Amino acid sequence: MYNGGKYLQLCVESILSQNYGKFELIVLDNRSSDQAINKLQELPEPQINILTSKSNLTIQENGKRVLSISKKKYMNIIGHDDLFDSNYLEIMKNLIQRNPDAVLYHAHFRLINTKGKVLKKCFPMPERENAS
Repeated sequence: MYNGGKYLQLCVESILSQNYGKFELIVLDNRSSDQAINKLQELPEPQINILTSKSNLTIQENGKRVLSISKKKYMNIIGHDDLFDSNYLEIMKNLIQRNPDAVLYHAHFRLINTKGKVLKKCFPMPERENAS
């Protein structure tokens, strides 16, 4: 994330509002200068972990940093301009419980504009697919 404070605040609020509370939020900061990280550091949320890069990186280099963080049993990678519905993690937990042998889980999404208006919904998809 680099200088996405306007969106980062909404993104983090959507994550912290989850009705399933067992999660850690790791923010990969790319040396932002818009004070967004300072605002996050002021939050009294123990599940937020901010990792700041040593120098400014390209968007691709910053994205690759996810490879260096400690892996968890389940992880979700999102952009600072993404929002979660409040039941997102609960839905994913239930999906994982129904399909424990899967290696990748995908959720429905809605493409929204800067005001939160839905521009496009994802295509319908089955709960389970295979490589073929």
